[in-house]
Amino acid sequence: MSILKIVLLTALAVVSVFNARKTLIQYRHKPWFARSTMSKRDESLMHAREVLFKLGTTHIGFIAGPSTVVEGEKFYPIQLSLTPLVLRVNSTEDNFFLVMFGDNNPTVPMPGLTLVEDFQNGLALFRKAP
Repeated sequence: MSILKIVLLTALAVVSVFNARKTLIQYRHKPWFARSTMSKRDESLMHAREVLFKLGTTHIGFIAGPSTVVEGEKFYPIQLSLTPLVLRVNSTEDNFFLVMFGDNNPTVPMPGLTLVEDFQNGLALFRKAP
């Protein structure tokens, strides 16, 4: 009877160690070679935040590029990362516009706007053309 207990406790300990190892690997994984695209996007959003704050305005227009639709799931994370700056969707009153082209779309000229800076993350800053 005591040999059976030892075998069962050993099996239980081995299974527990493997489960703990799996959980640690899953939640403690560090990329060794390439940074994730999310961290690159966050870095470029922080740069965009700095540039937008230097404009000295509290409101900036937010419009979609030619082949992009402004959806809440894409708009709200950008708005939250730029707080307290307010993005006004489809505004025509502002002098500066943050244009969302999407993750894989290149920045293209927009009618009536002049490119100020391309943030390389699907977002670009435009100014109303004189």
